[in-house]
Amino acid sequence: MRGKGKLTSSLEDYLEAIWLLSRESKVVRVRDVARRLGVTPASVVNAVKMLVRRGLVEHEPYGYISLTDKGMERATQIYERHTILTRFFRDILGLDSNSAERTACILEHHISEKALARLVKFLEFVEECPDVTPYWLKGLHHYLETGKRSVICPLRVKQR
Repeated sequence: MRGKGKLTSSLEDYLEAIWLLSRESKVVRVRDVARRLGVTPASVVNAVKMLVRRGLVEHEPYGYISLTDKGMERATQIYERHTILTRFFRDILGLDSNSAERTACILEHHISEKALARLVKFLEFVEECPDVTPYWLKGLHHYLETGKRSVICPLRVKQR
């Protein structure tokens, strides 16, 4: 079963947490992961065992947890999905940072590669003029805040 199959959302969360903790500190312990995810140390141990079987982490009982090269690659991909989704929800849809983070955490496990690639292109398109917010984005933010169409977005005449 080594390295085979798609990871569950939960295992992806553990992998991402281990990666983030490894960026903050030289060592990652079971208790650090438990604290970050708000779970019991026993839950972390069970998840880590599954990640070890898949060749994504290394862990000796009562020792530190470290990512393998494969685990590092996979965790980086998960974090990138999370970051892209967070940017979209915060910068385009105008959600507050906490809501954007929580929503991204849920959706990062389910978005297709094609949809993610399109989302990246969309964000790149919007950010091409970094000093100016596109008029249609201003109109969207006005609509999201007020529920009313902005003068920026005139009414369309329906075609028959």
